[in-house]
Amino acid sequence: MRSSIPLLNILFYLGLIAANYFAVQMPFFGKTPGDVSDLYPNLLTPADFAFSIWSVVYILLALFGYQNLKARTNKKEKIPNEIKAIGWLFMLSCILNFAWLLVWQSQHIAWSFIIIFLLWINLILIYYRLSQIKNARWQYSIPFSVYLAWVCVAALANLNILLIDSGFEFFGMEEAYWTATLIGIGILGTYLVLSLSKDIWFTLVLIWAYFGMYVKNKALEPEATAVTSMCLIAFACLIVGGSWAGIKKYYNTPKVV
Repeated sequence: MRSSIPLLNILFYLGLIAANYFAVQMPFFGKTPGDVSDLYPNLLTPADFAFSIWSVVYILLALFGYQNLKARTNKKEKIPNEIKAIGWLFMLSCILNFAWLLVWQSQHIAWSFIIIFLLWINLILIYYRLSQIKNARWQYSIPFSVYLAWVCVAALANLNILLIDSGFEFFGMEEAYWTATLIGIGILGTYLVLSLSKDIWFTLVLIWAYFGMYVKNKALEPEATAVTSMCLIAFACLIVGGSWAGIKKYYNTPKVV
């Protein structure tokens, strides 16, 4: 009997798109995700335009959905190893994404962080499973690289909002310096990904996020100078690191003669 996973992946993807559409056009609890974010001003959350990357994420996931459609309709061929490796994890990611929308828009900040943390773990598992497949096709690897990278940013921003909302004093540091520290942690995390997988797409998403932070905080100088300066350092580090990883990956890839 042919696996039902491709069909379920398609249905869950369509449900995810519908949930995100209604979250903006017919907001749950009367507030869009952006409206709730505006209630918790901080220096780490990127400018509004940066969140347009969610559209890119869902378009890329549509490629994944299309691969599932082909696997479902072409019964003469085996289900791709990538779909088998991901298994039920994509469906779980859709459930967690929808759950996050509900708790975030109802302003349960602590629960929203717990759920986005679980989504982050879920996407790491998908990312890892795909990395174990030799020559995994880009239609599978790129969507989840971009998705994971942006959820890393979103989870860090969610944590920052939770700490501010709970009255955490950041060890006596001013918010600008604490935010700069978090950006530095993000740089180190991205370098770890680069060293392990040479993933350029992951790096590009982080560069986009730091650009959004830079634009937002540039208008707040001089109070946010530490943040904008760290963003510039992030640009330099990630461009150099990403270029190095891309060159190394190119020369290490077997050439077809």
